[in-house]
Amino acid sequence: MRCTQRRRLIQLTALALLAVGQALSAHSVPAITLEETRLEFSARFGNQPFVCGQSYQLAPHPGLSLTPTDLRFYVSDIELVNEQGKAVPLQLKEDGLWQQGKLALLDFEQVGPGCHNGTPLLNTQVIGTLPPGRYNTLRFTLGVPFQRNHGMPTLAAPPLNLTAMFWVWQAGYKFFKFDAQVQNGQQGASGFSVHLGSTECSSASRTTAPASPCRHPNRVRVELANFDPRQQRVVLDLSRLLQGSRPDFNTPDTPPGCMSGQDDPDCQAIFRQLGLPFGTSHAGFQQLFHVEMQ
Repeated sequence: MRCTQRRRLIQLTALALLAVGQALSAHSVPAITLEETRLEFSARFGNQPFVCGQSYQLAPHPGLSLTPTDLRFYVSDIELVNEQGKAVPLQLKEDGLWQQGKLALLDFEQVGPGCHNGTPLLNTQVIGTLPPGRYNTLRFTLGVPFQRNHGMPTLAAPPLNLTAMFWVWQAGYKFFKFDAQVQNGQQGASGFSVHLGSTECSSASRTTAPASPCRHPNRVRVELANFDPRQQRVVLDLSRLLQGSRPDFNTPDTPPGCMSGQDDPDCQAIFRQLGLPFGTSHAGFQQLFHVEMQ
């Protein structure tokens, strides 16, 4: 008799659980279909499109021109803010070349005249997915996250497999790489570079990754308001980056241009335009990126 009652109780319990499951299923929230979103980037020098190997005049310095030979940079932790003020991460499409995890590489140079160190392919967009909706602000970081910044590029998956974008394990990757030749009519040609990356990273040696973040991480958090990904693009303006700098002048006993060192006076104006602190100067607002219609 007791066995019969026990079986009956088990049957009733199973039926009750089934009924609850069916009720929850009937009222469950349908899955959200994500929409593909493409963020278009372009590079300019003032009002002129960026072309690797093309010469640009550096106003207001007569006779001074600059010829780019490389332009690449990493962006990470991309998110868009919707009309309700909620920040929604962009889920990147992993393509085995330019995008992996939360990181993407933008590349604006190709192998050719004046660009011998370039790569055969270009990449001027970031592709990902977002929930449907209207978005009005874009946020991203110019740089590689600390957790991925100090690995071995020869073993890393793309886009972190480029040795041209790497310093050493201690410092990690070059977040932003811009190389050029500067022509001064009186002094001839000279090299000029802006390589942005973390500095003063503590580890046992240059070939050892640090266990804690560097003293100067030098990652730039960019926020662009009034941005509609369907109609607008992100513009990188190199003339803004160089505002206040003299690429034809280099402080003695320092690398040509700026290699992110806090002891290099030639980095001060560059860091100001990037919105990064330098010496006793506090961080401001970045001037390198802005938004325009496609």
